[in-house]
Amino acid sequence: MKRALSDVDIMLRTSVVAGIFFGLILMLVRFILQLLLGTQGSFVKNVHIALSLFLLWLVVSTAVRSAHMLHKKMNLLMLWLTGGITAIWGPLVAAFLLPLGRKLSLPLGPWPINAKSYAFYLGLGLLFAFFSLIHLRIKNKAIGNILELLAIGLIVAYFLREV
Repeated sequence: MKRALSDVDIMLRTSVVAGIFFGLILMLVRFILQLLLGTQGSFVKNVHIALSLFLLWLVVSTAVRSAHMLHKKMNLLMLWLTGGITAIWGPLVAAFLLPLGRKLSLPLGPWPINAKSYAFYLGLGLLFAFFSLIHLRIKNKAIGNILELLAIGLIVAYFLREV
């Protein structure tokens, strides 16, 4: 007898697999950048941040779409949380692999990750998941565009309030 997977099962399995993949890719990008550009300079740091953000968007949106394809009627909250959990798993896996890479004498450079970094990844993961959900569930493109602009506007207003 075949058992149907629950929303939580799909969310956790998809998030863990995508998060592990994201962590491995983060370490690979870090290794390649260190080999090609070295460890010094703001250019290397900016390239690393740009690639990390692009990969985060790519992996989170893929994880949300994969979970949606596994269960078309999956709860929206579970789909949204899939993106957030995926975004946290990546840096966790990378931080776990960093000492192993250093023991193998791989040039990985410093890894300045802390609680604020995890919160940042979580926030971006939830944001990217929200944008993916808009594209998956909102059939009217005009309403989808308005929702995206509202989300971006709220973020800009939040950061302008802080200044």
